[in-house]
Amino acid sequence: MIWDMERERQKKGRKKMQNKKQGEIHITLYSDLCTGNGYSYYGTIDSEAEHDEFGLPFIPARRLKGCLRECAELLSDSGLWGKSNDESGNAEKYTDPLNYLFGMSADVGTKGIRIENAYISGYEQIKKDLKLIKENKQIQKYISPDEVLDIFSDVKAQTKMENGVADDNSLRFTRIIHQFSPFNKENRLDFIAKVEYPEGQEIKLKQICKALRHMGMNRNRGLGCVKCEFKAEDEADNIEDENLIAENEADNVKCKIQISKDMVINENLDQKLNITIFFENLGPMIISGDDKNTTLNYIPGKAVLGALTGTYLSEAGHSADDEEFVRLFLNGDTIYSDFNISDGVHIFAPAPSFLNKMKKSKKYVNSLKYSEKHVSDNKDYDTDNKDYDTDNKDYDPANGNQPKKLKGKYINLEINKDNRKVLEYEPKQRIIYHHRRCNDALLYSQTALKEGQIFGGNIICNSKDYKLLSGLLKNTNFRFGKSKTAQYGQCRIIKGFVDELFKKDVKFQVEKNEVIYVSLASKGIFLDEYGYTQESKKVYQIIGEQLGLLNNGADVSEKIGEIQGKEKEYPFCSIQSAMIYGYSGVWNLRKPPIAGIESGSTFIYQAVEDKDIDKYYVGERNLEGFGKVALYKGKDLPYKLEIEFKNCNTENNDTKAENIDDTLKNLSVGVKEILKQSLYKVLYQNMLERILTEMANDSSKLRMSPSTIGRVNLMVKETLPKNENEANDKYKDFVKRVASIKRDNEREEALKIVGRFFGSIPSKEKENVDLDIKKMLGESLDQDSNSENARLYSLLCQLTDEKEVNAHISSLWGELMLELLANQKYLKKFN
Repeated sequence: MIWDMERERQKKGRKKMQNKKQGEIHITLYSDLCTGNGYSYYGTIDSEAEHDEFGLPFIPARRLKGCLRECAELLSDSGLWGKSNDESGNAEKYTDPLNYLFGMSADVGTKGIRIENAYISGYEQIKKDLKLIKENKQIQKYISPDEVLDIFSDVKAQTKMENGVADDNSLRFTRIIHQFSPFNKENRLDFIAKVEYPEGQEIKLKQICKALRHMGMNRNRGLGCVKCEFKAEDEADNIEDENLIAENEADNVKCKIQISKDMVINENLDQKLNITIFFENLGPMIISGDDKNTTLNYIPGKAVLGALTGTYLSEAGHSADDEEFVRLFLNGDTIYSDFNISDGVHIFAPAPSFLNKMKKSKKYVNSLKYSEKHVSDNKDYDTDNKDYDTDNKDYDPANGNQPKKLKGKYINLEINKDNRKVLEYEPKQRIIYHHRRCNDALLYSQTALKEGQIFGGNIICNSKDYKLLSGLLKNTNFRFGKSKTAQYGQCRIIKGFVDELFKKDVKFQVEKNEVIYVSLASKGIFLDEYGYTQESKKVYQIIGEQLGLLNNGADVSEKIGEIQGKEKEYPFCSIQSAMIYGYSGVWNLRKPPIAGIESGSTFIYQAVEDKDIDKYYVGERNLEGFGKVALYKGKDLPYKLEIEFKNCNTENNDTKAENIDDTLKNLSVGVKEILKQSLYKVLYQNMLERILTEMANDSSKLRMSPSTIGRVNLMVKETLPKNENEANDKYKDFVKRVASIKRDNEREEALKIVGRFFGSIPSKEKENVDLDIKKMLGESLDQDSNSENARLYSLLCQLTDEKEVNAHISSLWGELMLELLANQKYLKKFN
């Protein structure tokens, strides 16, 4: 009875939220903004603004949703909203519009609006172009995320004053986002957030957005003044669904799940299909494990199962009583593996416990063949191969060179007679800070999987279910983990392919008495007559019997003794226990923890017969991805594993030696402006460094007095160009003022410096003075010149008109002269 009521409740909830629309929230800045990310950098910035990996600022979705909810509460408390009829048509049941739009604790499923991060207008194109620059190694060094962020932001200082005097230790630096666009100083910076909302709620959302006037830090001190506007589905400028099977960024063609060549899927045959799927997480993910503030390093198979289940039940005509539903999600005919970190080609798995790395030499060893007895006796581990040699210092465990487990590492291990190769990968995480307001105010942090990573896994299904499962994959809006309605968990499928599961050439062939290593590639759950067990011998027996490596009811102690030998030199397993947690969305409660076995645990068997192993899962709850195994042959795993190694975290370099002209031609106007400003910044630093370096020589130092340096400094400030067009005229005015210095030595010295670094000076032969670009750059601007300044100048001329480049460089003379004078004044002070 209880389950029938709950099922009916879920059906109503799904029906209510089925008809959702997509819109946009436009946020325009009317003052500078700081949406803090909780980070600070000692001595430079105390409050950092939120930005992505490219340095582009954005407004986090949870921050935006919280501000909108505050406005909704204000409108609700003011009596502007009444209660509305339930959308199910039940006139007697009323819904609180606040909870209907923003959800509430103990809701079944995700209700209300779903908001994405608010990014600057044109963000996707800018991001794509910045990736293009990053891949071109000829120009990537000129632009970095910090430089991009500097273009959009500034750092402001503030301090606490008491009786006109600053308090000690009260100086604070805050990064703020400029209210005007760096692409056009006359346009205000605009952020756009995509929002999914229930049908019929447009008027309320427009009211809420109009009520939002301030957000971010220091909103009562002049920051964070915004104008917020909601645009419904028919009004939005750029509504695109990016969460179905992904669109290829290169040719804008929707990706499809590819079927292997020479393979025909016949629904009438009992075929087992292996569907390999690669997800990309578009936002950070927090997937709960044993700690509510940390995340798992992978997407559990049960999370993928749950997402597809929700899509199936939300479609008209489907119910949990369907035969297809039972096959796909209940009886274990379909298996959903864990989705582990991937580089887009290889799918990595938790490192098996037998694979260790020497602490100092970084060589790989099979730790299950390590024996203190053999070390002391300097014997071979294998009678056919010298696996251990104390003369080989790389594998000598003395002097602190001990084998260490690859804790937290994910690997792709290929071991056969001809090749031994291991790829290492470690999922990237980041700490995200949140601030809860109102009466229960709290600043807290959560560890999340960083956005932009790829996760790969498999779905094993029957051929008759492939068509239905393929449709579910295309129609599912994948969001995993916590806070799926704002900021977190958004994923998309970037590619997939289908193959037949049990081919003859991929079955694991075992000969009688052959030593086999079985490693858990995911956590395992095992049952004996008393319940869940972690006892090593019982787990050993269960795995061996299910894989056919042990006879049913065999004496496990005797089998273990055969493997270990008379002197028990080798362990029969390397096992680590684990607790498996879960959460029930129906009851809004954590499930009781289950005692299980950690992934990476390894068991060693001696095969009782010749066998082709076609089973990849052991234990219980395989349909959720538990109990996946990886098999290795003992003869391929000596103590010294001479393996080709690659760390995919550090060695994955996607830079290409593309033609610069092709790259610059494909950039958008906004990114060209970003690149242009970065190049100007690098060019300015190069010009300043050259001037200060040349002036540091004793023969070049100014001989004039500090008071005269101060006078020249004042002349520069009075003639600084206010815009690029008046740079040359202001330079002439400055030279005229310098020429008015009465002391001959000081006048000639000042004019000499000006003529050396900036342009011409008056003489008997020439009275007119002008700025000289070549003197300012200190380089030849010929096309054949290999100097960096010449390359920068050439790049700038490709991005914009040469006259504009010359005008901008000319306008820098005043700032460079001020830096030169300040440097010389301090040199005089300390010498």
